[in-house]
Amino acid sequence: MTSVAADAPAPASAAPPGTGRNRAMDVLKAFGILSVVLAHATPPAIVVEVVQIYYIAVFFFVAGYFFKAEYFADFGALLRTRLLPLYGVFVAWNLSYLAYETALVAPLLGLVGVDLGPAHELSYAPRAAAAIILKGSPYSMGGALWFVTSLIAATVLFAAIGWLARRLPERVSPHAVRLAVLACFFAGFGGETLLPWPAFGDTALVGLLVLYAGYRYRTFETRVPLVPVVAVVCAAEVFVLRGTVDMTVDTYRDMLSFVVAVGAGIYALLWAASLLERSKVLNYIGRNTLFIAATHFVAFKVVALAHIAARGLPLRELARFPVIPDGNWWLAYFAGGVIIPLALKATVIDRWLISWRARPRPGRQTPYPAAPAGP
Repeated sequence: MTSVAADAPAPASAAPPGTGRNRAMDVLKAFGILSVVLAHATPPAIVVEVVQIYYIAVFFFVAGYFFKAEYFADFGALLRTRLLPLYGVFVAWNLSYLAYETALVAPLLGLVGVDLGPAHELSYAPRAAAAIILKGSPYSMGGALWFVTSLIAATVLFAAIGWLARRLPERVSPHAVRLAVLACFFAGFGGETLLPWPAFGDTALVGLLVLYAGYRYRTFETRVPLVPVVAVVCAAEVFVLRGTVDMTVDTYRDMLSFVVAVGAGIYALLWAASLLERSKVLNYIGRNTLFIAATHFVAFKVVALAHIAARGLPLRELARFPVIPDGNWWLAYFAGGVIIPLALKATVIDRWLISWRARPRPGRQTPYPAAPAGP
């Protein structure tokens, strides 16, 4: 028996043609990463208070949406296809930033009198590398990827719950999954928890509820009405509750506020995504969410150089993190934090990937050229 079959999502082919739900999920991810970059650009506090309610939760929701019921029985497939590649990207980016900052940036800035501190000295690098690989601790400009370890932990936990639930009687299994998800939510809720979880543990436990919501949504999405009026009311509810929910630092006023605010925010974004699912720009942003997350801090430094030149600021201002706070310059940082990574991806990396995939490989037959047309 598959005791979690009641929680299994419908196959993609079961969706009515033309629904574009996967494109909508790309747009949903685009909203999430745009909100992340916006918050890091240090806009007015009210903007940060609103977007922080949902911008991390969106990624847990999308991860749940694409979680396959087969993973409950085949944990190896989950590791191979999702978790190890994701963790590999996390480690690769953070080790790259560690090498870049300790071996190049810190010495160069040291020549002009800018000290980035002991965390950027070469002697600190081995300890930082060990923390990246073994603990999943982000480093400096890779810090925006911190949520990856929480997302991986929540995914592993959900797979384990489903694996155990499959061994229960079919009538009990779905209820056991829901109770286990709620128990994890209660265990990880709030700034002070009952047990000393790892640094990413609280967010993983709380985010598991959002991941489960995304998993269930895929089953019932064709029956969930995305009503504009309701979406507007939900967005207003999020605005009223602003500042009470922030998965980044595990601050929540109470559980009801979390559920209402996060749920309302995601619902409103789903409605917006359903309207904009054909947007090529938003779809491209959504498909490159992880790349933007990994590189927008570097893009901020490019904007900071322009900021320093335009305002005649001392070069030591470049050491400010993540941006140099100065009036409406947050608009330039936000724009640069999105446009620069996308331009790099589209003009350099995508083209390189296309040429690399098209290169001749040993053992692969090269098709004969087409015969010339007759006279």
